[in-house]
Amino acid sequence: MHKKTISFMVVVLAVVALSWVSFNSLAPLTKLNVVAFVVKKWARWHPSKPSSFLDESKLEAKLAQGLPHWAQAQISQDLATFKTIKIADLKKYYQQENSKNNRLVYFSVRDEWVQTTLEDPEILQFASYKAMLNVFKFLASHHYIPNTDFILSFQDVPRLKSKIPLPIFAFAKDVSIPIEKDLILMPDWMNLRHWTELRPRIQYAIKLFPWEKKINQVFWRGGNADSTGFRHQLVSLSQQYPQLIDAQITQHDVNPQGFTTPEAHLLYRYQITIDGARCAWERLLWQLHSNCLVFKHASSQEQWFYKGIAPNVHYISVRDEKALLQAIQQAEASPQKTQAIIQNAQKFAEENLEIEDMYLYLAILVQHYSERLVF
Repeated sequence: MHKKTISFMVVVLAVVALSWVSFNSLAPLTKLNVVAFVVKKWARWHPSKPSSFLDESKLEAKLAQGLPHWAQAQISQDLATFKTIKIADLKKYYQQENSKNNRLVYFSVRDEWVQTTLEDPEILQFASYKAMLNVFKFLASHHYIPNTDFILSFQDVPRLKSKIPLPIFAFAKDVSIPIEKDLILMPDWMNLRHWTELRPRIQYAIKLFPWEKKINQVFWRGGNADSTGFRHQLVSLSQQYPQLIDAQITQHDVNPQGFTTPEAHLLYRYQITIDGARCAWERLLWQLHSNCLVFKHASSQEQWFYKGIAPNVHYISVRDEKALLQAIQQAEASPQKTQAIIQNAQKFAEENLEIEDMYLYLAILVQHYSERLVF
């Protein structure tokens, strides 16, 4: 090997070694910020294409294996009301219900092509629309879904006029509302778009903050939307018990300086999920993956994977402030049970909530849905 080449390699190795030593000398939160910066830059190569990060061999293996029982049960329940769905009726429903209150988009899949119909041009600029269009284009072009028509609502809380159940796809629903309980759940666009970027940040935070080094508090930062009222109750509770709870509203017009990234939450032992206008979207997924104990505020709102998780197995359910305070005390008094719940949550998340699992669920859901369509 040429001497100049050897010298260059030595210099490169020395720079890498010095950089590594310098990185290791940084404070933990600074390390976390550096890793987040690098990961986000990497992810922006494909800013609106979730399928760019998909491992197709994993997806194929999962398709061959099929859905877990809880997922099959969710799909069966969501489609139970709709024995047959006529395309003519579907188009009528779209015209009847479409408005800015619902942000509906009509999807048509024909021989690898995906066409959308929408009356509100603003939707074309939504990150949610761009992400879901990419997902369905991928599924169609790879023959994972058949020719089909369906309606998808891009509104957090749809305002349906119909008094009969409609076959409309949604990212979440409130099962206590009669007209919503038959909405068809699907993986939400936030996790489909962002999980492959967020996952390595959470994984690094798990290594950086093992349980014994975590701060012994419930930690929560979130927006002002509060359909249950418990977000504001939690903030008030944190003022009464600051040694146990650190909670703040961090919406841009309320407290923009208080924003904390998901991975920085892992500095704390206890996490809590509270519905906003709808479910907390990405939050519960990364919390289940983390090495923290998750408290979940009890509510009637659901996402596609809720049938697979259970209280006292994957998380602790709390209904009010008193229940939360008791749950914190019990978690401290029962460290073995606490660790068992954390491990159960991580195992479930690793086996059921990766990006390939989201695509798997979507593919099987659309296949079963399409069997009910009458063209």
